[in-house]
Amino acid sequence: MSTPLAACLWDRDTIAMEAQGRLEVVETMVGWFDRFPPEYYQMRLDRVTHELATEPQKLELYDDAAVSSDRLGRHDEAVVWMEKKNTRMQPLPPEQTKDHRYRMHANLGVFRTHQWLKTAERNTHSEKLENAIAEVQAALEINPDAHFGRERAHLSLLQWWQAGLKNPSKATDSEFKYNASALGYASFGDFPGTTSISRDALIKGFCGLIQMGSAQDSVDVHSLVAWHLIGLSTNRLRVEYSEVRYTLCYLACLRLAELVSEGRLPVYASDTFRAWLLPETHFKERPMWKEESQTEAFAERLSRMNMWGGNEQSKLPIAPWFYQARAAAKQRLAAKTHFMQTRFAAGMHPDTHADFWQGWQEPKMPPVPETQLERWFGPETASWLSSTQFLFLCLFSLSSLCVVAIYIILKLRKRRLPLPSA
Repeated sequence: MSTPLAACLWDRDTIAMEAQGRLEVVETMVGWFDRFPPEYYQMRLDRVTHELATEPQKLELYDDAAVSSDRLGRHDEAVVWMEKKNTRMQPLPPEQTKDHRYRMHANLGVFRTHQWLKTAERNTHSEKLENAIAEVQAALEINPDAHFGRERAHLSLLQWWQAGLKNPSKATDSEFKYNASALGYASFGDFPGTTSISRDALIKGFCGLIQMGSAQDSVDVHSLVAWHLIGLSTNRLRVEYSEVRYTLCYLACLRLAELVSEGRLPVYASDTFRAWLLPETHFKERPMWKEESQTEAFAERLSRMNMWGGNEQSKLPIAPWFYQARAAAKQRLAAKTHFMQTRFAAGMHPDTHADFWQGWQEPKMPPVPETQLERWFGPETASWLSSTQFLFLCLFSLSSLCVVAIYIILKLRKRRLPLPSA
């Protein structure tokens, strides 16, 4: 089943997590980030509900209560908390409530999204999705640069889902069957273009949806991370020849293949997208080798999103490292969850006890394997040598040499021509 997307939620945790700056592709794809158990949110909800009974003017507490309710799956209650906050803000001057109005709309954008996702036959109830889009747009009008691009990434995702609902003909076009490239281009071609945010900022925004929201199991969001790494740029598909990007894309596709193998389903209402997510679609074009596992083979073929599939030698160490890092991330999460639950049982909570994390030892993520270029030249030079800009420089230099060579050959031939007779 599809996973709720707690994309741009605003409460006290949001600022703390953004300050850490841990929204990168590698940590996101292996799951090396914090997730809190239900007790964390229930204890916070109980406390702020009690505080609001005596101090209803504290607007930030409504955010805490609403987000906690949403995290606990009580999306309608979360909306009610925002309505209470809005009522409390009405008598206040607009300049005093600007940030709180932004947070209210950002939170409502997520809550409305969750209400739509939980609706039976959601594809026939697009009005709830439209309400979510309107709330996110309202938040962006107030603060267009917040959340490290997560708001814009969230809006683009919602508009992509909306495009899938509005364009059913593309979802049933049989000519795409068993043509992985055509299926991918058809599915992601509906992704809304934007000139207000770069492709890398969108990638960071999508990683934020996964780390700081509930998109950890979303095949839609993980697919968009992979495609934006090498295939999409402001609604224009282009070839990207960066070795670093291809290894990151393969890493994202390993996680995507893992989600598909677990039975996770997409939200985007397109049969072309669902077909692109089927292993048999890719294996019909490129059959498995005997030495390949199905998950690794599927991920490798998913990562072939344009004419060049990347350097095979650079991909070789990625899969073993991914499984090692995934196992370590799961162990870390289990240990940290147990640590938190022990503290919760003693009546402690990070909001109220400064020493809550005392005694927790943060483990280190397994080191990321280097690419061949990184081993030979170092990470900075390797990044330049594997970039599209370096490729274009090489092509320009080669073209210039060819022009010079042709010019020299023509000059030499002209010198050898016999003089015309009188």
